[in-house]
Amino acid sequence: MEKVARKILEYIENKIPLNEEQRDYVYLGLQLILESLIEVITILIIALILGIFIETLVIVLVAGVFKLISGGAHCTTFGSCYTFSIILYPLSGIIANYMIITNYIKLHHIYILFSLIGIACFFYAPSQISIKPIADELRFRYKVTSLLFVMMTFIAVFILYTRDYRVLSISISIAMLFQAFFITPLGFYVTQVFDTLFAKLAAGKGVDP
Repeated sequence: MEKVARKILEYIENKIPLNEEQRDYVYLGLQLILESLIEVITILIIALILGIFIETLVIVLVAGVFKLISGGAHCTTFGSCYTFSIILYPLSGIIANYMIITNYIKLHHIYILFSLIGIACFFYAPSQISIKPIADELRFRYKVTSLLFVMMTFIAVFILYTRDYRVLSISISIAMLFQAFFITPLGFYVTQVFDTLFAKLAAGKGVDP
């Protein structure tokens, strides 16, 4: 991944002169884009094979947007993040699909679910990691934005649910709950445990994590 990012960076530098700081930003951005692209493509291929493509696509998109606003736990390496993502997102799609097929989710469940999401955002958003701290003056802005996003999403889910768009309404709800969990201390703990376990397994097999 690093080699591909460097090749693209070299091409960009041939077209546009960059200083050292700009070069670092572009390089990190390219790495992030390439890694995210590989993750999403793999997740959607798995979802397509499992017959949960729409549910998983909605979850990936909604959770991704929510994460940009609210922050959340991150794995420390691409290998760990990739493995965690291709397990969790299809699993969330399977859960959403089951809820849709069984018609288990009722409107009062959605009220409760979004209340919990709102509480998580109120106390923990924007959630941050030590290597990517959020400036104090931006924390309030991100918190308000996160809460507004939850409110707007709840309204959208309510409308979709009452108009019988169950696939969309339930998938969006699962996505919001999924991301809200990973801004909480428990979400950070689960991510850290997986990260540590993956690093040990990778080291035992002599694989670069």
